[in-house]
Amino acid sequence: MKDDKTAIASDSAQFYGTRREGADNLASRPKIRRFHSCLLGNVGAAIYDILLDDYVARGTGLGGLTNELTILKFFVGFWKFMRDEYHLVNDLESGDDESQFARLDAQFIVVDGRSLFTVDSDLNVMRFQRYCAIGTGAPFAYGLLYGIYNGTLSAKKIACRAAEAAVHFDESCGGEVQVFEAAAQ
Repeated sequence: MKDDKTAIASDSAQFYGTRREGADNLASRPKIRRFHSCLLGNVGAAIYDILLDDYVARGTGLGGLTNELTILKFFVGFWKFMRDEYHLVNDLESGDDESQFARLDAQFIVVDGRSLFTVDSDLNVMRFQRYCAIGTGAPFAYGLLYGIYNGTLSAKKIACRAAEAAVHFDESCGGEVQVFEAAAQ
């Protein structure tokens, strides 16, 4: 987020389990998608792309995701939807060392106008004022973001450079960088 603009960027590498598929062979969905006024980016299991599309297509509105509570309610609804419709989410056994809360095998970035949030696998929602990063390349992206944010680059160029740093330094990142700018509100 910079100068009243918000942009997000991602690599385009796709992994399915331990298999990495080339962009020239896989007709995949981008990691960042526009739903109404929101931009939603995610990393993690590829099945979340399809499940999220189904959840949104059934009339679950993404408008108004402008604070931690509305985003949490959206993702709790998404988690319940997956449990009810697809039976893919296991219940935690009592005494399990895992989190006592709902868990997703994914992380998300939500941008709605001038609001920037992340949702982690435990459904923790965090709001950011300048920049954030998710995924395995996040440490490299954060290093670059910290180093160049106060310069003269636009939000779109900063987001692009952060994704390029992740692609360059993280072996799990790759492919073309995709950049999206949020609609101003």
